[in-house]
Amino acid sequence: MELFYSTGTGNSLWAARLLARELGGARLLSLKHQGKDPPPRDADAVGIVFPVRMYGVPQPVVEFARGLQAEPSRFIFAVTTNGGEPAGSGQQLERIFAARGLVLSAFHSLTLPSSYIPWGGPGSKEEQQRMFSAAEAEIRRIAEAVRERRLTPPRRHGPLAGRAFRAAVYRLTYPLVPRIDRLFRTDRDCPPCNICEAICPARNIEMQEGRPVWLHRCEQCFACLQWCPEKNIQWGRNTAKYERYHHPEVTVSDMRAARGGPSE
Repeated sequence: MELFYSTGTGNSLWAARLLARELGGARLLSLKHQGKDPPPRDADAVGIVFPVRMYGVPQPVVEFARGLQAEPSRFIFAVTTNGGEPAGSGQQLERIFAARGLVLSAFHSLTLPSSYIPWGGPGSKEEQQRMFSAAEAEIRRIAEAVRERRLTPPRRHGPLAGRAFRAAVYRLTYPLVPRIDRLFRTDRDCPPCNICEAICPARNIEMQEGRPVWLHRCEQCFACLQWCPEKNIQWGRNTAKYERYHHPEVTVSDMRAARGGPSE
């Protein structure tokens, strides 16, 4: 079994690690390593763990799904991490695979602390821990369902009007995401840590004259802002007042490795 993941603040990497362990050693691979390459032919199941962004599927996962070369009989499953609900990401991914003649056999969702800082912080440490514990229990259930190859199609969440609104937000904002990085800024010169440049999954940051410069291929994962040890990076007007968040069991070294760079 091949288990791919896309991550910015570590939630999806943490979930993918636990799921791989529960599945008995599934091979764990970053989408940033694989691009559009197909999994090995002897893998009879392919999983994708990814965060919901803009109420839908983030760009790297869309590209991966559109390029996945797999037999129609292969068991394909997805697990989203999100701050409350998967929105329309399941149906969207289902349509992408259907256009390729593939079937999304199962779709699952995990609620974890929100990393979308323009809308607020991740909640208290106690709230975060409750989410982690609930997610661990859910991951065990997901692993059992995957082992048994249970068909679990994505469900629709919320009333029709809400679903239509979220779909419209995704459709209108998705083309704009690469250039939304123009709203990033730094409050002051940075210490020479270069963490934001080293971990950005999109390789969208260059350090110039002591400050990060964004190159307009953003994925809006907010890894740069959330991982900054000085809380020096802001986005828009409100992020300075919110607590930063990245998963406590994921490290900078993990993030470097996830994007295909050296771990040290």
